[in-house]
Amino acid sequence: MRRDKLCANHVLYPGMKLIDYEKAKNTFVWCTPCDYSENEISCEVFAIKFDNHADAEEFKNQIHHCLDSLINSKSDHPASCDGDEKAQADKSINSSKYTSVYDDSTDANLTDKLSRITVSEAKISADSVSA
Repeated sequence: MRRDKLCANHVLYPGMKLIDYEKAKNTFVWCTPCDYSENEISCEVFAIKFDNHADAEEFKNQIHHCLDSLINSKSDHPASCDGDEKAQADKSINSSKYTSVYDDSTDANLTDKLSRITVSEAKISADSVSA
């Protein structure tokens, strides 16, 4: 998404890998197994290209800082998806210059937490809104 400021529309998780895309200068590729931007969990591959090396390095350093913070955090990590979606995400990107430290033993706990999340849409009519 193009904006004045950079944003991520998905949760970062400890096993994410930010990969230097060797075919294009100042470009990174990453995958998330739990993108929920379309109201349905899906595995997505993202890419970002920067105009200059300084901005690319700043982005890379910030992402690595956030991932390191997640890894070192004593709180629960963001939710993970089931094994099939994680396998699909890992398959989408088959090489990495950033080592994954994702702990597969937490999948059951995280998947359970994710299954308890519900999204509902409330419809409000003009008559039900009080002034």
